[in-house]
Amino acid sequence: MAVTRQQWDSTVDKLRQERDELRVRMHLAKAEMRDEWQVLEKKWAHLEARMKAADGRKHDEAHHTFDTPLGALADELGKAYRRIRRRLHR
Repeated sequence: MAVTRQQWDSTVDKLRQERDELRVRMHLAKAEMRDEWQVLEKKWAHLEARMKAADGRKHDEAHHTFDTPLGALADELGKAYRRIRRRLHR
């Protein structure tokens, strides 16, 4: 089946538009993930600092530390890392 110049131009125009839209979305997604990553890096630094502080405590005190906000922070980081991994593999 022969394709006219007009049909060809129309097809290419649609591809160009789709490409441009995707390029913008890709750029925004990268920026969004970079911003999210920076927030997570601060939380990771906080988690590591708390872990180091817990190293010097007695076992019972350290165990209590891990069961409270520190455990919630670790869960939050784990969920965020998995979410980013899924988005990277799309």
